[in-house]
Amino acid sequence: MNKNALPYIVCPMCNSGRFACEEFRSDEHQISEGRLICNGCGIWYRIENGIADLLMLSMRRDELYDIFADKYGLKFDKAHGSRHGQKDVQIDFFNESSTDYEEKITGSPYFIALDGLIFHDWVRRTLIEGQWILELGCGTGRQCEWVASRRIHTIGIDISEEMLMVAQEKLRKKGLDQYVNFIVADAENPPIKNDTLAACIIVGTLHHVNDPERTIVNGVKKVTAGGGFFSYDPHRSPVRFIFDFAMSVYKLYNEHANDHPLMTEKTLCTWLKKADIHSKIKISTFILPHFFYLFGESTNRKLLYYTDAVFGSIPLLRKFGGMIIAEGTKVTSNQNGISKYSGLAEPPTTGMVFTNRQ
Repeated sequence: MNKNALPYIVCPMCNSGRFACEEFRSDEHQISEGRLICNGCGIWYRIENGIADLLMLSMRRDELYDIFADKYGLKFDKAHGSRHGQKDVQIDFFNESSTDYEEKITGSPYFIALDGLIFHDWVRRTLIEGQWILELGCGTGRQCEWVASRRIHTIGIDISEEMLMVAQEKLRKKGLDQYVNFIVADAENPPIKNDTLAACIIVGTLHHVNDPERTIVNGVKKVTAGGGFFSYDPHRSPVRFIFDFAMSVYKLYNEHANDHPLMTEKTLCTWLKKADIHSKIKISTFILPHFFYLFGESTNRKLLYYTDAVFGSIPLLRKFGGMIIAEGTKVTSNQNGISKYSGLAEPPTTGMVFTNRQ
């Protein structure tokens, strides 16, 4: 974890932004091993393999803390209660699927085409070098990698530590780890200071979390007035059954979605409005993702572009798209309404105290 990311962090238990930081293995800029001790409630959180674990006590993995505490001679009280519930099922699923996810989702010709056509374009139009942004549900770092290549800093949050370890190693090998900071945390309650970042992105995550509305609202709270927002997730298309049938015949990847994984344009607009996002919605993907395995990247982008342009322009057929994409701007308090954020997000003040035990 980069030291310049620490001022953005708050304690997930008491929301305090005041920490003491003990460094066990670090250099001038990064902490590979260490712990954050909250000055508000006294709870400590480990930093291991350059990744900070800021899960709430009920969700943290005590076995990892036992090993870490024994390694550095620390006192560790086990979490109150045991892990249980839907979020813990998701943690276990994504931890076990981290390698499979990297291969089948990150390497999917369809998602490569979708990101190249939609997400990369949004980044070019919206973000500038040096900004700090938040990604909720960053997985193995597909979006983080692209953003980091443009020298934009990302705080990437995911509930799966194994996913983040894959992402961390990938970014390190490409020399981009100085621009990305990974945190194990709950996307519904990101442990980040409010009004401090330039944008929030939530890509392919809302259909996994228990409360997508809360995820959007709490994610946008971290963004400065006039900052950006971007998301995409599965759309409740009237012809969704065709995709489901195709997946039953030839499954492209494994999923672990929430109880209501498909969303409508009306529902998403309601959530974005509650989060104070002035948004624009686009429906994409009118052909099965399976077709994208037949062609190369350049052809796939053209295929997606022209099918979106044709079918997306016809009112009735527009509803048949399989992906719903949102981009927008956080409403300012200025009576003039919306203003595009173009400056750098100023680092928040911090009461961080560092001690080095190397």
